[in-house]
Amino acid sequence: MKDTGVASQLSTSGGANTHRFKSFRQRIDAIEINVARRIARDLDEPDEHGSYFAEAVSKWNELNCTKDYTEFLHRVRAYHQSLAQVLYHKDEIVCILEDYLSPDHELALEPMLELVTTLARDLQEEVLPYYERLVCKIMPLIKSNTPEIVEAASNALAYLFKYLSKSLIDDLRPTFNLVSPLLGVERQQSGVRRFAAESLSFLIRKLRGDALQKFVEHVTHALVECPADQQAGFRDGIALLFFECMRSVKSQLHSRASGMLTALLRELYKEEFAGGRLETNHVYLLVAAVLKLCLHHADRDAAEQLWSALFDQFDAQIRAIGEAEAKRIQPFAALQGLLALSTIVRKGASVGDYKPLFQRCRQSFELAQTLQSDARLQGLLDEEDGVAEILAHERIKWLSGLLVQCNVAELVTVGKMLLDLALTVEPTHSILSMALTLARIEWSQWGQIMLPYVVRLTVARWAEARVGLLLFWAELFQLDLLKALNGTASSVITERGLVLFPTSAAKEAKASKRRSTKQDAAPGVSRALVDWLAEPVAWAEVAEQRLTIPSTDRVEFSGFGETEDSESESAESPAPPQPSSSIPELAIKSAVLTMLAHVSIDATMLMDSLHSFIEQLVSAISSVSARLAEDNAYLQHVAASPAGRSSMGPSDGELWGDEASEALGLHAAKPDRLYWGRYYQLHPMVGLLGRALKLQATTALRAASPQAIEGLMDAWTLALDSVLPVHYGNPALIEGLHKTAEALQQLSAASSQSDAELGVKQRLATALSLSQLESLMPLLEHNLMSFQPKLRLQTLKFLALFEQPLMRSSKQGGSSEESCDIIQLGIELETVPASLDTYKEKTNPLRRMAAYSSNGRVPKIYSRVFPYLAIMQLSVNFSLVWTETNKQLALLASANPSLLWAAVWQVLRRYNDERLLVETGMTPEAKTWLGARQAEWAAQSELASQAKLEGFAMECPGLARFDRVFNADLAQFVGGGGDDDAAGLSASLQYLMAVADAQGSERTDYNNVYKQLLKMLADTGARAAETNSQPIVLSFLAFIKHDLGWAASLFRKVEGDALGLDSSLSGFYSEQHRGLLAPRSRRAADALSVLWLGLFAKFRNPSALYKSETLYSLFQRMLSRGDTSVQRQALDCVLAWREPDL
Repeated sequence: MKDTGVASQLSTSGGANTHRFKSFRQRIDAIEINVARRIARDLDEPDEHGSYFAEAVSKWNELNCTKDYTEFLHRVRAYHQSLAQVLYHKDEIVCILEDYLSPDHELALEPMLELVTTLARDLQEEVLPYYERLVCKIMPLIKSNTPEIVEAASNALAYLFKYLSKSLIDDLRPTFNLVSPLLGVERQQSGVRRFAAESLSFLIRKLRGDALQKFVEHVTHALVECPADQQAGFRDGIALLFFECMRSVKSQLHSRASGMLTALLRELYKEEFAGGRLETNHVYLLVAAVLKLCLHHADRDAAEQLWSALFDQFDAQIRAIGEAEAKRIQPFAALQGLLALSTIVRKGASVGDYKPLFQRCRQSFELAQTLQSDARLQGLLDEEDGVAEILAHERIKWLSGLLVQCNVAELVTVGKMLLDLALTVEPTHSILSMALTLARIEWSQWGQIMLPYVVRLTVARWAEARVGLLLFWAELFQLDLLKALNGTASSVITERGLVLFPTSAAKEAKASKRRSTKQDAAPGVSRALVDWLAEPVAWAEVAEQRLTIPSTDRVEFSGFGETEDSESESAESPAPPQPSSSIPELAIKSAVLTMLAHVSIDATMLMDSLHSFIEQLVSAISSVSARLAEDNAYLQHVAASPAGRSSMGPSDGELWGDEASEALGLHAAKPDRLYWGRYYQLHPMVGLLGRALKLQATTALRAASPQAIEGLMDAWTLALDSVLPVHYGNPALIEGLHKTAEALQQLSAASSQSDAELGVKQRLATALSLSQLESLMPLLEHNLMSFQPKLRLQTLKFLALFEQPLMRSSKQGGSSEESCDIIQLGIELETVPASLDTYKEKTNPLRRMAAYSSNGRVPKIYSRVFPYLAIMQLSVNFSLVWTETNKQLALLASANPSLLWAAVWQVLRRYNDERLLVETGMTPEAKTWLGARQAEWAAQSELASQAKLEGFAMECPGLARFDRVFNADLAQFVGGGGDDDAAGLSASLQYLMAVADAQGSERTDYNNVYKQLLKMLADTGARAAETNSQPIVLSFLAFIKHDLGWAASLFRKVEGDALGLDSSLSGFYSEQHRGLLAPRSRRAADALSVLWLGLFAKFRNPSALYKSETLYSLFQRMLSRGDTSVQRQALDCVLAWREPDL
């Protein structure tokens, strides 16, 4: 055990009980095997017998009085009286020891293990014929469940190696083969690999020169030949073995550490790296693990010998390549990867001086330049597939680590010089991956150092890699990665926080000086973005493309496939390549819009481009919507006026057939579908239109010219008249219309009195008049019953811009001079989050709206606003809000029960046909995918604790995070290693489009809303429900028949042909779509049945209900089935009939 100066099981905390319990793991961790530092045992000499073995037998004769040891003593007594006897009877002694070296003689194992080492000390080379037999008997004992035996067996093995070191040192390979099962060739319990490594390390330290190299070669060959399922464990065991050879006391390293590392590197140089990644090679992973273990153990001064060894090898490789002595480039690539790893481990705590690292990193970039121009070296690269990509990958990773960890002074000098070199020689995907990684790990100098270089890269390489660059900037803006700027100034950020793209280095300096006083210029990249947005697209074909959930197989970099086209070509290439056909055009346009919203650009030029883009979208959406409606009767029915609906399809309240399912995207089981709902094919296009309107409004505020105001008004009118009547349920469109109208109001208030501006002001006043509000309200009030909080809020904000009606003076009619503020109260209600801290602010608007509605002061146009919004509060994930909502709805029920019933039934009827619950947008599967992708993306940037290897820190949280983020980012730009480089770009662009389209992270519990509605009806709206008994009774009977299970059999017994319920329910309830959004379980059905029965128990005259006889018979039969809560409610329902017999 480790010598701590205190008894290992002595409690030092005080108290009467001085025993301190230690678990098996704690006792195992306390074991330390180190024969090199235990010299007292080696200095003693044997007494009169002249035999260490004889003395040990005598010692244990006094210390161990067990039956097993007594039997052993009796058998060996005639063989150990002197050294001569021991030498003569060595065969018999070894055989006897073998008999007792087994778990069957556990009480005598400690003396037996010491006797083995003393016998070896006596016999020296004479014990070699028995060496393998003894080692094979000791090794299983290291797996014992008794810590004392584990320690004794490990020490015995170590001393056996020590006493026979002179004989074993010539060839350690057989010994390694014997011990290798303990190192991980076979699955081992905790601690075994460490004990085996500590035991063998004493011998390995004695190896020198060729003997050491042969041993390392044998070990690496054994690792490569190990079965795949055991290779990782065996690699960790070997790493522990070499680490034990290299470590010393405290935080120091052994003098042989640099020699060991050099021998490992020589073996690494012989390896081939398949798949374009260093991490696919187990020998590289072994050397990396040894380095990480040593760097975690050693302090900064001790780590110098590791750095010296790495630098010597690096210099030798550079020299060999430069002098044409190198036959392969792969060794240099591997060494570069190890230097990058060592730089990042422990956040650079083991680095004493960054200057040698910067110097050698610069040599790597200079070598990259040489490789591009030297035909001989280029030939070597061509012979070694994937090496050029590995070199670039590890070189840029090394540079990233240096930039993050060095001080500001070194950044300003050497760091910028290296970045200049990187821009010259590195492929685009490497630099973009580095920049994105540094932004995601929130490097404090990102805005000042990295951002200007990425801007330069974008300007220089836009023509040849515009899709990859677009993805980079879109991700940077969409995922808010510019927070790394921390408010610091940057030479490429304007006062408005927009990125400035210069056309050349000279213009960059000039633009940076005048950016605060001059209007933003229109540089090349900005012009290219504007032109890209305005490029005509076959929108009809885009609408026909089926958008699916992107594959999640390409979320991590798995190696390089086909390389990019050479990026050393001039940025003035004649024509930019078109994006790959595998990248959806919608995703491209979405990313362009995202980038344009954050780029400094001439407002007039952007306004023209946006107007053209909006006209394209409106025209396409209108034509495709008309075609879809023409081919589908359900869409025609929905779009028709209430008077015209009676002539097409089922009347309101009745079920539609397959036409509705097809229109909603439910006609076939497609778990990979991205969108569903009415006109789901056009949902992303309508969302793009809304975002374009929002961007145009922001741009018009900047331009503030008559032409901009007129163009903005034209676009708003076009979208309002042509798109909103059909796609009123799209939150992005509503937000775009709201922002545009808001901007028009601001511009109109600040504009001059020119004829054009007066015309726009008059058009706006007409468009936002009360009469226009009255025409739009029947459409927009549907959004107030949406389960999407964002849609409700954006609709309320849009309605608030219109001329507001006056409040009524009383229930009898008449108007007061007070403007109605119920929309503003709704905005407050939807804006305040639901929590205990904001409960008062959340419920105050609800109370005021209830007061207005219950006293009849709300204008007719807004009469349904309060009940709709209040009912939707039942979908909020906060139970206190439900209670307050029920209280306020009770006020409305007492004043206007018919209004309450109409609102409640609009929601309750959706549960009879769950297709009515479907709102146009992302499907549940798509939301699950998006949530998982966002969680994975966030987890990549988190510092997570890493498991230790047998108590030693090997994996570094900072390095693991860096690798996760860097590999994930790189996968986006190179297609994840697949054959098509566009695959990674496509998946990432579609992900960003989904993020832009997402309506929030809220998850609606539809079953809970169902329960709360029934509970609210029972508490406050029973009178209204009883008055409209037919739909309530049919809903209840449908629930009993299809959902309740055991009660369904009772239903069938009383049904009968005379009742005719089959035809009634078949047109009222859709069993096919049951559970579409409100999954039904037996437990949920039982809870709902109690609430349904509770509602019927509150009816005052149940005998007058629709199908009252059927209900009465069902309630009676339910008294004999179900749990006690169901029976109790059923009894209350029966008693409500007030039968004289009862």
